[in-house]
Amino acid sequence: MSTNPSASRANGAKLELREVAKAIAGRRILEPLSLVLEPGRYLLLGPNGAGKSTLLKLLAGLWRPSSGHVLYRGRDIYELDGDYRREVALLTHELGMYEELTGLQNLVLFGALYGLPRPRARAQELLERVGLRFFAHERVRAYSQGMKQRLALAKALLHRPRVLLLDEPFAGLDLRGAELLQQILEEAVSPGSLLILTTHDPERGFRIAERFLYLERGVLRAYGDRARFDAEGIRERLRGIRDVGVF
Repeated sequence: MSTNPSASRANGAKLELREVAKAIAGRRILEPLSLVLEPGRYLLLGPNGAGKSTLLKLLAGLWRPSSGHVLYRGRDIYELDGDYRREVALLTHELGMYEELTGLQNLVLFGALYGLPRPRARAQELLERVGLRFFAHERVRAYSQGMKQRLALAKALLHRPRVLLLDEPFAGLDLRGAELLQQILEEAVSPGSLLILTTHDPERGFRIAERFLYLERGVLRAYGDRARFDAEGIRERLRGIRDVGVF
C-alpha cells in the first residue's frame, strides 16, 4: 500500500455526513450535522450527553439517522450494507463476548463469521498483540474488566477494518494496559484508514489523534488540527464556544 499521504486520502476510508440528525422518543440527540472525515485519526470530545456515542453508532451503521445520510467513499452506507460492515468496527462498553467461551474461541468464532481465511492464526496473533497470549484458553468470565477490554479490542481489529470507531477504549484499563492500547492504536491505523475515538483522558487521546471534533448538546461546536494546540490549550479555547469554530 502506498504511504503517499495524498494517494492514501484519495483511495482511503472517507466518511461524509450530510445533514445527519438523530432523535429518540421525540428528543433530538444529534442536531443536523454536515462534515467530511478524511482518512486519519480523530479525537471526539464533549461532555457527557453531548451525542458522542450516538454519532459513533450512526457512523458504524448500527443506528439509522432520523434524517440525512452517511456516505462512505461517496455512497450511502445502507446501500453498501454488508460491504461497509466488512470495512468498519465499533468498540463500545457492550463488549459482545461469549463469557462461557475462552478468549481464543471467541476470536476464532468471530473471525470465521467475518470469513477470514485463517481465523485461528489471526486470533493468536491478536491475543499476543494485546497481551493476552497466556490467557488465551481461559474462559472470558474469569477475565478482569481490563482483560475483557483488551479482548474486545482484538475482536475489533480481527478483520483489519478501514474505519475503526472506539467509544472510551481506555475505560477499565490500568496504566500498563492504557499504554499498550495507545501503542496498538498508533500502529493499527494504516495509511488511508480512519480512526475516531472518545476518551475522558484528552491528554492521552491527543497522543494518538491528529485532529479533533467537539460536540456539545448534539451540536458540532469546533473541529480542527491538534498540531496547533496542546490538549490544555484546546480545552481553554473550547470553553464558551457557541458557533462552530475551525482551529
